[in-house]
Amino acid sequence: MSTLRESFLSLFPKFYHGEIMLNRRQNKAAIIFEDLEARGYKMSEKRSFLDYEHLALMMRKLGEFHAYSYKAKNTIPDSFYPMANMFQEINSLLICKQFSFITQRVPYRGLKFSQQHSKLEQYADRLRELVGKSDDIFRQVLTKDGDNPISVITHGDYLRGNLMFRYKNGIPDDLIIIDMDSYRYASPVVDLAIPLYLNVDQATRDKYWDKLIDEYYTSLKNTFPDNKVPSKDQILSDFVGKSFYAYVVASYFLPLMIAKDGNKAFSDDVDSDIVKKFLNLDLDKIPMEMWFDLYMQVGGERGTQALNDILQDMIDRKFICT
Repeated sequence: MSTLRESFLSLFPKFYHGEIMLNRRQNKAAIIFEDLEARGYKMSEKRSFLDYEHLALMMRKLGEFHAYSYKAKNTIPDSFYPMANMFQEINSLLICKQFSFITQRVPYRGLKFSQQHSKLEQYADRLRELVGKSDDIFRQVLTKDGDNPISVITHGDYLRGNLMFRYKNGIPDDLIIIDMDSYRYASPVVDLAIPLYLNVDQATRDKYWDKLIDEYYTSLKNTFPDNKVPSKDQILSDFVGKSFYAYVVASYFLPLMIAKDGNKAFSDDVDSDIVKKFLNLDLDKIPMEMWFDLYMQVGGERGTQALNDILQDMIDRKFICT
């Protein structure tokens, strides 16, 4: 059992110290982890779209991470289920009213169809209806899946920004998972759809989707060969409807990731002081409408194109608008 525990903990940085102080005047928290850079781990240089080597490693590690949930569900259910259902909600998009516009308004950007995606126009009404329900879908996927038999303890935000890679001859050969502040008990699609839509461009999805799913599923099965896990078809069927959650997240984060990779978020005619406040997410220093209008411009045409790609891919795979 100790060996099993050690192998699970090896997916994360070592924890050394934590404390929290809550009182009427102020709240303070401190958490001390190991310095992963001292062990040769670092974030990938690109923020948005990664190459196959990074993605395959991400899928293998995710399969291993999820395998521990199925192992625990099958062997220690009396301990697993109470723990899985006790998580306190801390996702700011769910509990902070000031962020509600992100799930209610930002997703409409993907409905500005480019000429390349003109065939999306035939789904315009259905997509508009779906986008109008973004906030409900977002909440449903994250909070209402406790009875789903294939649910696992998910990271909740499994993408490049929460992973540190180790490289050998320029190729990633290991990674450590960080920032577990959005974990929850939910469908494995919560963790699968985010990297497949925020860290994979359309050309790579077209070429490697099946291989990436296989990387995940092979790792899921082989981590504990004698353990029962859902079939691949069961997991893929959960993408229907639920993967749209990843589009809602992408509509907010992906254009900004693309802009940062291009080292330019806005055109030169946008006031630099406003841009600085915007990039620092100082929502209290910029009128909400101005902030929203700026966000709809982040990443330019490439940002909008990427959101078009996601919607088209989900339609082609019959995840939405079926």
